Amino acid sequence: MKRLICFFLGAVLLICSAASAEQFPPQEPDRWGVNTHCYEFRPETDTPAPAGYKPVYLSHYGRHGSRTGMKVGDTYERVLSALEQAELTPEGDSLLSEVRQVASCHDGMDGRLTRVGEAEQHELGRRIYERYRPVFRNGSKRVRVELSTVPRSIVSGMCFVQTLTSLQPDLQFSFDTGEKFFAYINNTSSKPARAKITALRDSLNALTVSDGEEFCRRVFKDPAAGLSLIGDPDEFQHLVWKCAGEGKASGVQADMFRHLPESVVRKWWADEIRNLYLCHGNSLEYGAERMELAKPLIRVMMNQAQEALTKGTVCADLKFGHDYPLIATAGWFGLEGVGDRLGWKDLPDAWSDPMNIPFATNLQMVFYRNRKGDVLVKFVYNGRERHLRDLTAVSGPYYRWDEVLKRFLPEE
Repeated sequence: MKRLICFFLGAVLLICSAASAEQFPPQEPDRWGVNTHCYEFRPETDTPAPAGYKPVYLSHYGRHGSRTGMKVGDTYERVLSALEQAELTPEGDSLLSEVRQVASCHDGMDGRLTRVGEAEQHELGRRIYERYRPVFRNGSKRVRVELSTVPRSIVSGMCFVQTLTSLQPDLQFSFDTGEKFFAYINNTSSKPARAKITALRDSLNALTVSDGEEFCRRVFKDPAAGLSLIGDPDEFQHLVWKCAGEGKASGVQADMFRHLPESVVRKWWADEIRNLYLCHGNSLEYGAERMELAKPLIRVMMNQAQEALTKGTVCADLKFGHDYPLIATAGWFGLEGVGDRLGWKDLPDAWSDPMNIPFATNLQMVFYRNRKGDVLVKFVYNGRERHLRDLTAVSGPYYRWDEVLKRFLPEE
């Protein structure tokens, strides 16, 4: 009976994922990669602040830009070996060429920031400066920067800061990285929770196992021989899906997902959404445990903001890290859309916005003050103003800072 219930729920979820996936325009196939989707620079607009309020301070947490893959085992070697041993169709030749480019960009270095990632951070620095210019021009010129110890985050921060410096040379930066900072900048989920989530994902993924026939017909001149080369066809196609998710970040101009059956692409897209949200979002099932681990970062960001507002010695705090803490932070504040409180049965369709967690995802808390000293704050996630769960705004996306402190500052 337990297996029958699991089968039924899984089938419903897979139907939902297919319906949701239809909303993705074909000109943006990179979106199928979820957190390996390159950043989309969209038009940005700001709701005018209430009369008399001017921007005075900014707190920024940015995920590193587009990177090479995080290779697990012999992913590239297995895909390349199978393709290189066989006679390929023209489509197979294209796939082989594209996987070679992904592997070459990786060059034995997991998670290396690519040229695409550098460009993303330069453009984000420019946009944020232009959008909140008074923060940097008025008052203190000091900017405090904290970075994850991981090279792709450090290089991302340097690119961002380089752009700010070019736009305003009199800014003064202080930099810090190390184990103390990494501990809160890169908070993640617990091993017991991940084990439970992996078991759930595995049970759902087992409901739709591809036999590989369609893929082999596309790629191999002799599909039967190709099938014997790839081993487990479901696992092999998952490896190809991973390579495809790294394509655009690695400079591949073509849509690498086109080589896989649509059902396979959707399956692993849905699985990655479940993995990211259940492990790091404020889910109904695992959120309470995950939010505990997010508290140190939230506490640092909010205390630094309060210090900057009180002392006026810092105009901005910039942090550069990773995707997992950003998902958790969005869940803590209940940021509209990305931070919604959901259960596993709601996934993937209720958390399918392609701008939930792409490369270079970024969050700003932007603070405004009037002559009386009253402070408002708004939250901007990936360029879009967001409302908070369980708190009433003063006007538009603007919230009273003292109310945000009272509601969201974690206790020591």
